[in-house]
Amino acid sequence: MNRSYRKEILDVLKQQGKYTDINKIDFNWLADKVGIKVAKVEAEFIDIDDVFYHASIEYWGDHQKKSLKILQLKGEDALATLIRHDLSNVYLHLRDTPSSEIELPRNKTVLFVKDYIEKGMSKNYFDLLRLNPELRPDKNLDIRLYAHFIVHSLFFDAEKIKSLSQEEFKAQSRRLIISLFKPKTTMA
Repeated sequence: MNRSYRKEILDVLKQQGKYTDINKIDFNWLADKVGIKVAKVEAEFIDIDDVFYHASIEYWGDHQKKSLKILQLKGEDALATLIRHDLSNVYLHLRDTPSSEIELPRNKTVLFVKDYIEKGMSKNYFDLLRLNPELRPDKNLDIRLYAHFIVHSLFFDAEKIKSLSQEEFKAQSRRLIISLFKPKTTMA
């Protein structure tokens, strides 16, 4: 059986990359973690940005698959679970993305993630609110607009987020999101 270096490299980055300073990740780091020669990493990817891009496609694809499963839940459980799920990923995105890229993205990985967040996440909240109308604070509310508002609320203060621990970020974001809804959620 042939060994898939590309898959191993991407898997290692998805699993261990979230616990590592992104500035320390390079071809040497990847080769060391996978247990292969740097030349094998170089044969699979153009540069480190190419690695991050392909890992992001897989990572956010996995995120979306889990989100679709969460949408099968009902009511407040679906909302609370989807918010927790998204917050973890938003935190990592903001932690690892330079402020200049957040404001004016040019990097293909950041553009890909931005597109997913604006379209994919918003669609998930739209579907959740459509399937659970009792969660809407106002029945006459445009749920498409409200779904975008929820997603943007996950990013309450991007610069401040970089100085918070992941748990501090989650706690503050949860309080903000909970304040958007009249029902008491199980997230507190």
